[in-house]
Amino acid sequence: MASYVTVTLDTTGPTSPSVSIDQGLYCNAQIIDLTLSASGGDVSQMKIWGDIDLAYDANIQDTEGNSTWISFAASKQVKVSTGEGSKTVYAKFRDDVYN
Repeated sequence: MASYVTVTLDTTGPTSPSVSIDQGLYCNAQIIDLTLSASGGDVSQMKIWGDIDLAYDANIQDTEGNSTWISFAASKQVKVSTGEGSKTVYAKFRDDVYN
Protein backbone atom coordinates (compact mmCIF):
# COMPACT_ATOMS: atom_id res chain seq x y z
CA MET A 1 0.00 0.00 0.00
CA ALA A 2 1.47 3.36 -1.05
CA SER A 3 1.33 6.51 1.03
CA TYR A 4 1.46 10.00 -0.35
CA VAL A 5 0.95 13.59 0.64
CA THR A 6 0.03 16.61 -1.47
CA VAL A 7 2.08 19.76 -0.89
CA THR A 8 1.02 23.19 -2.08
CA LEU A 9 3.83 25.70 -2.57
CA ASP A 10 2.81 29.19 -1.48
CA THR A 11 5.34 31.91 -2.24
CA THR A 12 2.95 34.82 -2.72
CA GLY A 13 2.60 37.17 0.19
CA PRO A 14 0.09 39.92 0.87
CA THR A 15 0.13 42.80 -1.62
CA SER A 16 -1.07 46.40 -1.74
CA PRO A 17 -0.39 47.20 1.92
CA SER A 18 -2.19 50.25 3.23
CA VAL A 19 -2.02 52.22 6.48
CA SER A 20 -4.16 55.27 7.16
CA ILE A 21 -4.66 57.45 10.21
CA ASP A 22 -8.31 57.85 11.16
CA GLN A 23 -7.68 61.26 12.71
CA GLY A 24 -6.25 62.61 9.43
CA LEU A 25 -2.77 63.88 8.69
CA TYR A 26 -2.87 66.47 11.46
CA CYS A 27 -3.98 65.73 15.00
CA ASN A 28 -3.34 66.97 18.51
CA ALA A 29 -3.48 63.62 20.30
CA GLN A 30 -0.70 61.11 20.91
CA ILE A 31 -3.03 58.13 20.67
CA ILE A 32 -4.06 57.53 17.07
CA ASP A 33 -6.21 54.92 15.35
CA LEU A 34 -4.67 53.17 12.36
CA THR A 35 -6.69 51.45 9.65
CA LEU A 36 -4.65 48.62 8.09
CA SER A 37 -5.17 46.44 5.06
CA ALA A 38 -3.44 44.27 2.48
CA SER A 39 -4.73 42.07 -0.30
CA GLY A 40 -3.50 39.09 -2.27
CA GLY A 41 -3.79 36.36 0.31
CA ASP A 42 -4.78 35.74 3.87
CA VAL A 43 -3.05 38.31 6.05
CA SER A 44 -2.50 36.72 9.43
CA GLN A 45 0.11 38.90 11.12
CA MET A 46 1.43 42.43 11.14
CA LYS A 47 4.38 44.30 12.58
CA ILE A 48 4.18 48.02 13.43
CA TRP A 49 7.03 50.35 14.37
CA GLY A 50 8.14 53.97 14.12
CA ASP A 51 8.00 57.14 16.19
CA ILE A 52 6.20 55.32 18.98
CA ASP A 53 5.84 55.71 22.76
CA LEU A 54 7.84 52.63 23.79
CA ALA A 55 5.90 52.07 27.02
CA TYR A 56 2.41 52.01 25.46
CA ASP A 57 2.57 48.59 23.76
CA ALA A 58 5.53 46.22 24.18
CA ASN A 59 4.86 44.70 20.73
CA ILE A 60 5.07 48.04 18.91
CA GLN A 61 8.46 49.69 19.20
CA ASP A 62 10.79 52.17 17.52
CA THR A 63 12.45 49.79 15.05
CA GLU A 64 11.29 46.83 13.00
CA GLY A 65 13.78 44.60 14.82
CA ASN A 66 12.48 45.59 18.25
CA SER A 67 8.81 45.13 17.32
CA THR A 68 7.16 41.73 17.31
CA TRP A 69 4.69 40.11 14.93
CA ILE A 70 1.12 40.36 16.23
CA SER A 71 -2.19 39.03 14.94
CA PHE A 72 -3.57 41.07 12.06
CA ALA A 73 -6.38 43.48 12.85
CA ALA A 74 -8.02 45.93 10.48
CA SER A 75 -7.59 48.66 13.10
CA LYS A 76 -4.98 49.24 15.77
CA GLN A 77 -4.49 51.99 18.30
CA VAL A 78 -0.93 53.27 18.75
CA LYS A 79 0.64 56.03 20.80
CA VAL A 80 3.18 58.18 18.99
CA SER A 81 6.19 59.66 20.76
CA THR A 82 5.94 62.98 22.57
CA GLY A 83 6.78 66.32 21.04
CA GLU A 84 5.49 68.36 18.16
CA GLY A 85 6.35 67.59 14.58
CA SER A 86 6.03 64.82 12.07
CA LYS A 87 5.74 61.23 13.25
CA THR A 88 6.20 58.16 11.06
CA VAL A 89 4.55 54.79 11.61
CA TYR A 90 5.43 51.73 9.50
CA ALA A 91 3.57 48.46 9.06
CA LYS A 92 4.48 45.13 7.48
CA PHE A 93 2.10 42.24 6.81
CA ARG A 94 2.56 38.49 6.33
CA ASP A 95 0.40 35.44 5.76
CA ASP A 96 0.26 32.22 7.76
CA VAL A 97 3.30 30.75 5.97
CA TYR A 98 5.35 33.93 6.56
CA ASN A 99 5.26 35.37 3.04
